[in-house]
Amino acid sequence: MKKCIIMTKTLILFCIFFSLINFSYAQNKHIKYLSNMHPYAISIPPKKGEYIVGDEDIKPGKYFKFRKMEECEFNILVFDNNKSIVYNDNSRFIIKDSISNQIIRETGNIDIFRKRNKSYKGFRYTYYYQQDSLNLRHTFRQPSDWQKVNRRYLKKRYDFSDESKEQSNAMISSFEPDYEFPVYKMQLKITGEQKKIKGFLCNKAILEVYEDDVYQIWFTKEIDYSWSFNNYFSLVPGTVILAKKDDKTVLEFLEITDINFSETIFDEEKITGILENNFD
Repeated sequence: MKKCIIMTKTLILFCIFFSLINFSYAQNKHIKYLSNMHPYAISIPPKKGEYIVGDEDIKPGKYFKFRKMEECEFNILVFDNNKSIVYNDNSRFIIKDSISNQIIRETGNIDIFRKRNKSYKGFRYTYYYQQDSLNLRHTFRQPSDWQKVNRRYLKKRYDFSDESKEQSNAMISSFEPDYEFPVYKMQLKITGEQKKIKGFLCNKAILEVYEDDVYQIWFTKEIDYSWSFNNYFSLVPGTVILAKKDDKTVLEFLEITDINFSETIFDEEKITGILENNFD
């Protein structure tokens, strides 16, 4: 009898241990979105049709011109359900050798997030293919310390009526003299509407960023990854599944899977290095 009890306890402990391993592994997820939102869209206040400043249109003696945003994949890599690496394919640039056409290096942007106090850091990366070497540096707009993503942060980032933004406003006015700066709102109103999207039970919300910049959001509370956004979607509880503006989709949840490092921006070794070097 005593032997049977010991074996039963051992089996229970083994099951608990096995479940914890599976639970820990299951927390490492890859969330994919289809996005029409450019990572540099915050450079200027939004115009109708979602325009941004296009670098390829810069010419000597000329002002910036506008171009429409391009559809791309937006990725969130979540680890232990408390930290994440986020990147947008629109920020990735590949440089090739003009003679051999081989890739020399790739540059782009990544953000890392901490769930526990909803904060992030922004990085510009350069990956050298021949040396298999990755270099990270903080972006010029982002301090080296963790930035909390709260309403104070959002107001500082999006309220263009702030007097401290005089220099930025002057620059925008130089190439768009008749531009009227939008009235800052940043209000999230949850409605009573519900429906199933992508297998999730979703609630509808109306997000007003500016007076004339309104999004229809469908979100679910069945999963919780909104802490991995550093823009206004961070206000949405749970996870954004679908976001529309003027009846056009700007962000669409595609899938959530276990992380497969052959499909991520960097291999497992480099991603592990980023996590070890930036999270305490």
